[in-house]
Amino acid sequence: MSTSTDEQKRRTAPVRLRRSKRRAAEESANAILESMSDGFVAIDREWRYTYVNRVAEQMARLPREEMLGRTVVGSVPKNRRYANRARAPPRDA
Repeated sequence: MSTSTDEQKRRTAPVRLRRSKRRAAEESANAILESMSDGFVAIDREWRYTYVNRVAEQMARLPREEMLGRTVVGSVPKNRRYANRARAPPRDA
């Protein structure tokens, strides 16, 4: 009976190793992105947030949980969507 268990472990070892390496790479990338002094976001092809670092969360003044999975425009409350336009100088200035 232990031979079938040993065989199963031998067959699944490469899969477990790949998962472990992928997890370590993701953790390393997250540590780098979170340590940046710049805001960083990642979006998918449908313009949904897939990653928001701490600085971007502070810049948006929204918790990242509210941003993740939502579209870029859909995550910004309507009352703040055009707030920066009022502060921007005229285009021909």
